[in-house]
Amino acid sequence: MTVAVRHSGARARSEVERCAAVDRVIAEMHERLDRPFALDEMARIAYLSPFYFNRVFRQQTGVPPRRFHTALRVEAAKRLLVTTRRSVTEICLEVGYQSLGTFTTHFRELVGVSPRELRRLAADPWLADTEMGELCAEAGVDPAGPAIEGIVDAPEDSAVFIGLFAHPYPEGLPMACSARSGPGGYALPMPRSARLYVAAAAFAPTDKVGACLTPAASSVLVASGGAPVGSPIGRVRRDLRLRPQRSTDPPLLLALPLAAAGPTAAPADCVQPAPV
Repeated sequence: MTVAVRHSGARARSEVERCAAVDRVIAEMHERLDRPFALDEMARIAYLSPFYFNRVFRQQTGVPPRRFHTALRVEAAKRLLVTTRRSVTEICLEVGYQSLGTFTTHFRELVGVSPRELRRLAADPWLADTEMGELCAEAGVDPAGPAIEGIVDAPEDSAVFIGLFAHPYPEGLPMACSARSGPGGYALPMPRSARLYVAAAAFAPTDKVGACLTPAASSVLVASGGAPVGSPIGRVRRDLRLRPQRSTDPPLLLALPLAAAGPTAAPADCVQPAPV
């Protein structure tokens, strides 16, 4: 019994040390958005070998270290695009990219639209006038056929947006998306032969839709969960419990409420769900 307790304590200390190592690296990433950050440098900050650090980082965040750094740079670019009048090229250089083409490619991959398209969205009056809760009123259709479904554990007074992705973190356009008010059930059509991940984000229902373009981490609740390989028949259950964002969560780059809005609620050039 004493040996088991000792081993349990050692595992707990090891987990705390791994979390602290990842937090140190993420803090340094925030300070180095405008500079490259090699895996070897990250591993030295974490006091781990590069191979072991890469594995620990992915376990803690769900994202490879360099992809996390890229996401932070794109998040900074999003804020500059929405809150300043600097050119796309100036912003590209400010967040550490030397190639406008590479920057645009990474931005579209992670956000789902190009930098110029995002800036046009931010200027659309529809975003400033429409509340999150209005988008939820448009949703709630239960798809026929194969689907991923479950219960979302969310605050009563919240606008919840759920998307289906090919990665463990929301990246690019969702394969399917929906919305609901507060806790309760959701259902998303399930593509065939694909490993899928469900992600959700919740906002205050009175928040304007434009707030989702540059959300404050302190005001957003998130959840995610994996699902097995898609099946041509049946339904898969994945319940989601929303929680505050952590430092180890990749930034919420996708404007999921816009994807959930669909073609009737959103402007013509808004983010749309990808075909299922």
